[in-house]
Amino acid sequence: MLRLLTLIAVLCSAQLTAATFTVTTAADSGAGSLRDAVDQAEANAGPDTIDFNIGAATPIELSTMDLTKGYGKTAIVIDSEIDIDATSSAFAVIITRAAAAPEMRLFGIGPNAVVTMTGLTLDGGIARGGNGGAGVNALLVGGGGAGMGGAIYIYQGDLTLQNCTLSNSQAVGGSGNSASAGPNANGGGGGGSSSFNGGNFTGTASNSGAGGGGIAGDAPNSNGGVGGANQNGTQASGNTSGTLGGGGGGGNSGADGTDPSAGGFGGGGGGGYSHSISMGDGGFGAGGGANGGVGGGGDGGFGGGGGGNSGSSLPGLGGYGAGNGTVNGSGLKGGGGAGMGGAVFNHAGTLTIDNCTFLSNTATGGTGGNAGQGLGGAIFARNGSIDLATTSTFSSNSATSNGQDMFIVGDGASVTLTGVVIPTAYLTSDQINGGQVSLPWEWNSPPVISVPSRQALDGSGSVVLSQANSNAVEITDADAGSYQFTVYLSLTAGSIEVVLASGVTVTGGANQTNFVVIDGTLTEINAALDGLIVTLAVGASGQLDIWVDDHGGGLGDTYRRITSATVLLGPDPNPGSGGDAGGDGGDEGCTTGTGRGYVWLTLLALFAIVAFRLRRA
Repeated sequence: MLRLLTLIAVLCSAQLTAATFTVTTAADSGAGSLRDAVDQAEANAGPDTIDFNIGAATPIELSTMDLTKGYGKTAIVIDSEIDIDATSSAFAVIITRAAAAPEMRLFGIGPNAVVTMTGLTLDGGIARGGNGGAGVNALLVGGGGAGMGGAIYIYQGDLTLQNCTLSNSQAVGGSGNSASAGPNANGGGGGGSSSFNGGNFTGTASNSGAGGGGIAGDAPNSNGGVGGANQNGTQASGNTSGTLGGGGGGGNSGADGTDPSAGGFGGGGGGGYSHSISMGDGGFGAGGGANGGVGGGGDGGFGGGGGGNSGSSLPGLGGYGAGNGTVNGSGLKGGGGAGMGGAVFNHAGTLTIDNCTFLSNTATGGTGGNAGQGLGGAIFARNGSIDLATTSTFSSNSATSNGQDMFIVGDGASVTLTGVVIPTAYLTSDQINGGQVSLPWEWNSPPVISVPSRQALDGSGSVVLSQANSNAVEITDADAGSYQFTVYLSLTAGSIEVVLASGVTVTGGANQTNFVVIDGTLTEINAALDGLIVTLAVGASGQLDIWVDDHGGGLGDTYRRITSATVLLGPDPNPGSGGDAGGDGGDEGCTTGTGRGYVWLTLLALFAIVAFRLRRA
């Protein structure tokens, strides 16, 4: 009996044995392809490894999409434990989107996935939000959907990137400006995320507005006025909610005073019949439906544009990062969708980054009645966690609105960034709906103020502080980016005159007085300080006090750093005291909520107590 049980245990464990699948061809599909290896690994119960022996430096060009697992236009979706390892390959392994392929991202990571990618280059993926559908006369346009994660979309799964390069990928918001097809539906549906457009076929008495296709949807315009296809390929009927990936069904003539139901996860909200009070809201990442009657346009989901409206009511509101729709007289357009995470969108998953390069990725908001925002040129995270295990490189990434390299938002939950600090990576964070963001305090490096030694004044009591005179006041900050800084300049008596360069504004005090406050980017502020004129009474001595506030470098007040410095002016009133050196700027440690100053005071007090007791002993 014991032997039988042992045999059964061995057989059961054998079914869970890890397997290795080798990629031997750069083809998109078929035996030996990456797609085939992933399919085999997905079917195997144990943790598996995929390695490469292609035999030539040939990129793997992906050309077809996997629409079966709910991630929209995505080449390959993984929802199991797989290690994709290129370290043993004799040639670089580059995975890219084929030139003739539809716009799509490269990988989707599902909620059950535990994936490690090592030594790969992921290049040229595109996540484009769907355009809003049009209604009557192609004027009533639903909101554009969000484009999320040009190379990788993580949905609650676990992904580790080791020694990888992610380059030239794009996240682009969908448009609320134009329709995807015919002009005759009463109310256009909102665009779905990941390139599924809103429906706009002719409505019927029972189904008047088409919902947008969802994250997993097929083309949404199969029938007039019905919801976009969901992940199973079925249609949502009129005035009903879509399921995962499904667009909401259009409103019917009997739905006056009710809402055509919302789209499911990623589905656009259904458009409305001309008598409906309001339109369906978009699901996650999708645009809201447009309305041809007396009600308002539907609101967009997270990142989705608001629907347009021809009536007197309000247009739909855009979701986070997306544009609002417009009303009659303003073009009847939907809002543009947001572009989020040019390379990676992390939706409540776990992302670990180890010695990787993020190069030339972009996040761009979609056009519309009000344009959407581009957020997180390389990475966008909504909840979940990111661990920068070792130093990585972020270079030439861009976002049209915020977060040149990374944008992190806690939305009703927490998001955590841990690991090493990369001062050259430009990061923006936000907290909404009670969510929280946790970042390393040291992520935001402090401003540094360089000042000259004591300055002699001319016969009128003035001195010009400039690069030309080799005595300029200059501010540097390792992570300045294009963030706004505030500089405070103060004299006990006298006047301060800054050069009001382009982009700099006086926000406190007044120029040519003894107290001036200026705002601008660091580049703009340094231009304003180059040629700074300080004047005291003839023969007087004094000092110019300078404070620089970086406002958290895009991270919020919790990470705020304020630095101060002093320029000594006129003759030294106490010659020989050794106090003639300029006060080179030091970090004042003004860090709302961090308590670092209290920690140091406590440590010093403890040290003093211990030293006193040792001395008595």
